[in-house]
Amino acid sequence: MTSTVFPRPPIPVRMLNGAARFLHRFGYDVPTLDAESLIRKAVGQTPVEPDPAVREATKQIVLAAQSQPHVTPFGRLFLKQMLIQRLRNHVSVSATLLEHPEIRQERIEKPWFIVSFPRTGTTLLHRLLAQDSASRLPRPWEMDQPCPPPTSRTYHTDPRIARAKLNLAILDRLAPGFRAIHALEATEPEECINLFANEIRSVWFLVGLNLPMYAQWMFQQDLVPLYQRHKAQLQLLQWQCPGERWVLKAPQHLLGLGAIFSVYPDARIVMLHRDPVEVVSSEASLFFTMRSAFHDQVDRAALGYEMIEHLGVLMDAALKAREVHSASPFVDLSYREFARDPLGGVRQIYEAFGAPLSTETEARMKNWLANNRQHKHGKHHYSLEEYGLTPDAISRRFATYRERFASYLR
Repeated sequence: MTSTVFPRPPIPVRMLNGAARFLHRFGYDVPTLDAESLIRKAVGQTPVEPDPAVREATKQIVLAAQSQPHVTPFGRLFLKQMLIQRLRNHVSVSATLLEHPEIRQERIEKPWFIVSFPRTGTTLLHRLLAQDSASRLPRPWEMDQPCPPPTSRTYHTDPRIARAKLNLAILDRLAPGFRAIHALEATEPEECINLFANEIRSVWFLVGLNLPMYAQWMFQQDLVPLYQRHKAQLQLLQWQCPGERWVLKAPQHLLGLGAIFSVYPDARIVMLHRDPVEVVSSEASLFFTMRSAFHDQVDRAALGYEMIEHLGVLMDAALKAREVHSASPFVDLSYREFARDPLGGVRQIYEAFGAPLSTETEARMKNWLANNRQHKHGKHHYSLEEYGLTPDAISRRFATYRERFASYLR
């Protein structure tokens, strides 16, 4: 087994882990994880109960965490606090929708979904599209705590922004190097898996914690109800802070293409393509960096295999959905071509979707590119070998994808 002893965590984390392990010797498990207790604490005085699907998801993730011996006490505490916050978000959204039924009448028309493997330039594309004043994109601070609904008047001064920045500062201490891999910022557009996290069914939980039982359960669920709640949260976020169109992105959407077209029948899809050989080890490095904060060891080879299967499941589902929805509006872009000429890729998207691209918007995009060079938070280093991967093994797993989109992968 290729496991790793991580750099020493911050002193408070070491103290918590040490105290918890000492108590464990005398039969005390600290912190405890119990699904019903978490739900009761999250609901509090809120006049609604979690949906049955959310209760089941909470039960599944707690069972999965309890089965993992290498999750540290701090990792369990992190999961406990995150579940409480996300459950509070869930019931707060439900309560707000009950109090203001007019939110359900908010129209979401022709949303754009960037649906691609990770590490394919999707963050760059997302932030370029954010330069268009017609775009409405979700930010971490509003997804991390969607209630009360944001307003246009205070959108750039909301106190939740400061809390999100503090959380990112803590992340920098816990997982040094993470933002060199994924440029996460409190006020920049981000993946809407955060909205799925508010339903306790999100890859968001898997990045930091090795939970194979939960992953297997989650990938087998009917995703239409999850996307219906996704839509309800978007309606809530745009209720007092609208935009012309939503621009959304997340690799998890590969799994949900069919559900997207069920809930958003006029959705527009952008898919960037990069050779999986270049993607898998980079994604493994991202997961490894985050899991180092919450585990006492990680088997790198097992993580490499997990990434192959994780991404393979997503792409298998996407290929099947594309066969069913072949007449739907898709734009396919080569990662290499987009990296060479980002604005050329943007123009291709606007033309395909019949959206106007003004000279002012294009100028803002050019200015953003000039002021946001790659490796802002440091350079990301990784290799296939450190995760027990070979090009042949990856190529075999993604043979169907590589054949279908060969022209985009050259």
